[in-house]
Amino acid sequence: MKLTPLDIYQKEFRRKTLNGLDPEDVEQFLFQVAEGLEALLHENARLTQRLASGGPEPAGEGTDVGEAPTPPEGRQEVDQARQEARRIGDEARAKGKALVDDARAEAQRILDAAQARASQPATHSSTQAPRPDARARQFAREYQAMIVKHLAQVTHHLADEDDHQDDPVVEEPAATDEDRTTEVGTRA
Repeated sequence: MKLTPLDIYQKEFRRKTLNGLDPEDVEQFLFQVAEGLEALLHENARLTQRLASGGPEPAGEGTDVGEAPTPPEGRQEVDQARQEARRIGDEARAKGKALVDDARAEAQRILDAAQARASQPATHSSTQAPRPDARARQFAREYQAMIVKHLAQVTHHLADEDDHQDDPVVEEPAATDEDRTTEVGTRA
C-alpha cells in the first residue's frame, strides 16, 4: 500500500471516551508528517526527472557540490603538482651532485697537500713534534691515569655511601708496552 499525503490528511482516528488521545495533537502531528512526505515526493520526482534527462547525478545529502573542482581543473592541478615535484627533485639532485663534486675536490686537495708534505725530506731536530708512536704512548698513559683516578673517586664515593671508613682499594695500573720495554732494558 502506497502512502500519500492525502491519505495522511484524511486519516480518521476512533475517539475514546476515557483517557484517549488529544484530537488537536493528533491532527497537528498528521499535518507535519503529510508536509514532510509531500516535500520528499516532490524532491524524488525532480531528481528522477533530472537523472532521466542525462544531467549529472545528484550529490548525496550534506555534500557541497560547489566546493569540488571540476574534473579538468582537478587534472590540471595534479599535472601542476607533478611538474613542481619534478622541478624540486631535479634541483635537489643538482645540488647533491654539486656537493659531492665539491667534497671530492676538497678530498683531493687534502690528499695532494698530504703527499706533498710526505715527500719533503724529514729533518731530525729537537723542535719537531714527537713521533706518532711516542704521542700514542703518551696518550695511553694519560688516559690510563685518568681512568685510575676516576676509579678511585668512584670507589671512595661508594665507600662514603656505605658509611665505611676504610680507604678505597686502588689497583695499580697495568704496565704499558713502554714500561715493559723500559724494564727489559734495565735488566739487561
